Amino acid sequence: MENENAIQNTNAEIDVKALLLFVLRKWYVFAVAIAICLAMVSGYYLCTARKYATNATIMLRSENAGSALSGLSIAGFTAADLGLGGGRQIDNEIEILRSRQLLSQVINELGLRTTVYRKFKLRYVEQYNEAPVEVVYPAGFAATMRGALRIDVTKKDDGTYRLKFKRTILDDTERFKCTVASLADPVETPWGAFRFVEWPERIPTLADPDETTYKVRFVLLSQKNQIDALAKELTVAQTNKKANTIALSYTSSSPRKNEALLSKVIELYNRGELEDKNKVQSETLRFLDDRLVLISDELQQAEVDVEAYKKKRNIADISTQAQLYIETASEYEKRIAAADLQYNLVSFVENYLKEASDSDLIPSNTGVQDETLGNMMTSYNTLVMKYLRISRSTTEANPVAEQVLAQIRMMRGNILQTITNVKQSIQITKQDLMAKNSEFMAQINDVPTLEREYVSLARERELKQTVYLTLLKQRELTQMQLASTTETARVIDPAYTAERAVAPKLSVLLLVALMGGTLIAAAYLYLMKMLGYIK
Repeated sequence: MENENAIQNTNAEIDVKALLLFVLRKWYVFAVAIAICLAMVSGYYLCTARKYATNATIMLRSENAGSALSGLSIAGFTAADLGLGGGRQIDNEIEILRSRQLLSQVINELGLRTTVYRKFKLRYVEQYNEAPVEVVYPAGFAATMRGALRIDVTKKDDGTYRLKFKRTILDDTERFKCTVASLADPVETPWGAFRFVEWPERIPTLADPDETTYKVRFVLLSQKNQIDALAKELTVAQTNKKANTIALSYTSSSPRKNEALLSKVIELYNRGELEDKNKVQSETLRFLDDRLVLISDELQQAEVDVEAYKKKRNIADISTQAQLYIETASEYEKRIAAADLQYNLVSFVENYLKEASDSDLIPSNTGVQDETLGNMMTSYNTLVMKYLRISRSTTEANPVAEQVLAQIRMMRGNILQTITNVKQSIQITKQDLMAKNSEFMAQINDVPTLEREYVSLARERELKQTVYLTLLKQRELTQMQLASTTETARVIDPAYTAERAVAPKLSVLLLVALMGGTLIAAAYLYLMKMLGYIK
């Protein structure tokens, strides 16, 4: 056994030596293969435009900036009543930042449907608002565009322009080319008349200030394909699980485009969030304004009635005989007024909810004191906000949107049933109070009819005044909340592009060429040896 192992080890050693000697004898094969791979990656490196990564960082505010009003108190209402503060679900915000709807808005506002490239030596480098020529499409062409359209505009030394059109839809390709003496006139093509606008001041470059010719390529994609291309290069991720910070990154060969794109994404995100947050306050303000107009008219009429009653009966002051009644009955009157107030407020909410649609929010700060009803209204508004957020980034046929919509409708029915129960409870309480008040009124037969009539009018006026002041306070608080609403995302690091390109990397290409050449040469020698061409 020991002799056999020794022989095998000797053979293995001999094989390795023989293999090394064989490789050394065929070194030129490896040299040629590596040289060919180096030439290929060098050509790729020279023909590929440098790509730059642009980064930005934002932080989601955990509390509304309005928390600075936390020490403010108005008639028992503090800034805590505004519903400020609370954490945010960062995963949901990341999905919104990279949603198709948001990217579509970015493309439309920045005009990114068309990607423009200018040829510098062997490379086509993307241009953003700096190309020497722009294209104007036929009316409605870009909106209904399918597939892709590529247009090459070449300005020659003799001042003429060579135009090449290539239209691709799935597997079908159409081509059209022509040469024109000037770009002043529209160019008729099978897809309509295209116009070109030349910017002479953009023709010279930093590398060649005397440049008079150029070659520009326009690539127009359909809206869907453009969104997919943008989403492929856009990266949105949480930077730290312990912080509400989100990093955005976009890569292309135009740093100016990268920075404009990331800035627009953040701007549109903040704009949409502000619209969502202001919707509740706006609906509440509209509700309060409508009610204030009606209550103001009713209060004015009550004051006119009291004034007319006093003038007609020459009442200057309440008599001492009614003083005891007023003091004793005031408690009942206040409780009855409070019951009437709650009944009116609950009725206001009920009428509004019956007329509202599935996407309308229940106005907040209405003054309803029933805790159960208040919690249900808050839960209902939370569901509606969730539905509005989902519908912004998807369609109504989405199962999640349909499920939330079903929950909204079920919650609305529960709220209406609860309102009915609350109204019945208030009515029972009011009837009990009025019965006790009537018993007390029957015991004071010596109180003049004049006094009783005046108290009735005064009570009506007090009720209207209480409702009016309550609604007015709620309106002021809602306006404060609306004014203190700030942007959801705070920009920590604005869009910034590093000077060093991220692709293509020459060191990686050289390593690939070296490894590829070695593998190709080894495979070639092995095949030749197996076929018997090399011994």
